Amino acid sequence: MPTSTGPDCLSRASGALRCGPAREWGPRGSTPSHALAILGFVLSLLAVAAQSEPLDKLLATPDGLWSIPADGFLTPERAPYFRWLSADKQDAVRYPGYANSPPLTFLDMTVYEAVLRFTDGRLGKLEISVFNRGDAGAVREKDLFEGFVNGVQQRISAWVGSPGQEVGKQRLVANLTVRQRNWAQDTVALHLIWSWSKKANEGFRAEYVQIELVPAGNEGNTKPDRVNLDVTQSRKESQTRVRREANGDVFVDGVPMVDQGPNRGYCAAATAERILRYLGADVNQHMIAQMADSQADQGTDSEAFLRMLKRAGVKMGFSLKEHITLDAVTFLQSIDRYNALAKRKKAPQVNVPRGGVVVVSDIFRQLDPRIFLEMKTTREKSDYRAFLSTVSHQVQDGIPLAWSVYLGLYPEENTPAQAQGGHLRIIIGFNPTAREIIYTDSWGQGHEFKRMPMDNAWAMTTGLSSFEPHGGRSK
Repeated sequence: MPTSTGPDCLSRASGALRCGPAREWGPRGSTPSHALAILGFVLSLLAVAAQSEPLDKLLATPDGLWSIPADGFLTPERAPYFRWLSADKQDAVRYPGYANSPPLTFLDMTVYEAVLRFTDGRLGKLEISVFNRGDAGAVREKDLFEGFVNGVQQRISAWVGSPGQEVGKQRLVANLTVRQRNWAQDTVALHLIWSWSKKANEGFRAEYVQIELVPAGNEGNTKPDRVNLDVTQSRKESQTRVRREANGDVFVDGVPMVDQGPNRGYCAAATAERILRYLGADVNQHMIAQMADSQADQGTDSEAFLRMLKRAGVKMGFSLKEHITLDAVTFLQSIDRYNALAKRKKAPQVNVPRGGVVVVSDIFRQLDPRIFLEMKTTREKSDYRAFLSTVSHQVQDGIPLAWSVYLGLYPEENTPAQAQGGHLRIIIGFNPTAREIIYTDSWGQGHEFKRMPMDNAWAMTTGLSSFEPHGGRSK
């Protein structure tokens, strides 16, 4: 078993680079437990603050919920709360849109996150998080969580006017269970989805409580039985999503945007959600965070993340293919080549411990980025060619790539200069003429379509994986 002592450590037996939040985008300060606050909420079920705005009031229209158009959605009343996830302003808006967005409630319950998804220019789905451990903190008391869920069910039943119908338990992977209860009210079908984890060495842990609203009778949107986790898009269908532009850009079109949130180290969970949604699976980053055991204040252990995806893929209809992995032997060989080049240039060499655990971030901070770039592109040419070949092949097949990188080595488009550390993003394309990699970060609007020189992209790469669909399954 690999030894892990920190957020970005490698043992010499195997190499797990922990994908934590970049400094600018990670948790701001510690994440305190909110168990007492939630307990008070369970007992009283009162609105969190007098100045909180009800979500249903913000969305009230004379013609009904599903008549709300994407065009002009951000009225002066809604603008402080929501922000479009992408620049085309047609796919989805997210609450909180900004760090200072005012409090929002639904049925007098705190809304931690809400995503409103539009289809053909009209509102087609609401996803409302009334609890998730990434935002609300850890809850380890089973009775407390069950009491909260019961309270949520009572409020929904009173609002709808019926008790609803519970769907049987659904097991995602070992020790991870999803529960669901459905209601119907005139034009609205409502689904309450909640989950927890239970491991022998950790005990009970609450994961999330989510409310989904979709048009009643719309079989394409509702969940009549249970959460649909299947990958439904085949490789052949994926190939139709590839676009080729006159300027040389070749890219996968239609990878949905997700905002991992400023206070969560969920880059891995958000990346997986985006790729799996692109492939047709109805998942969210909270489900992925649960399966991968992501921590809001620490990020996701990449080795555990990859193991989880391999297990989950069997059930969901995809195979995880690892094209590049960071292991101690390969990494230290690269550093030896770097030191040889640095010595020849009479530049400082990297001090590498010759026993025990290697802290990746300590080594990266010692590198001269220019010397490292030269070493990666001239002393590792065959690996570089393999990287570019993989990107070209996968993109032209319509398969986006989960791309693990170390931030902070080279300037990037729309990324703070101080951002540093392990991060997971998505390669969606390339331009052989301009010698650029086209990629996207899960940071919301403005991060849908970015580019950087191929040399820089290769130098900062620590991992590369693809989600290979088995052929697509019918919903």
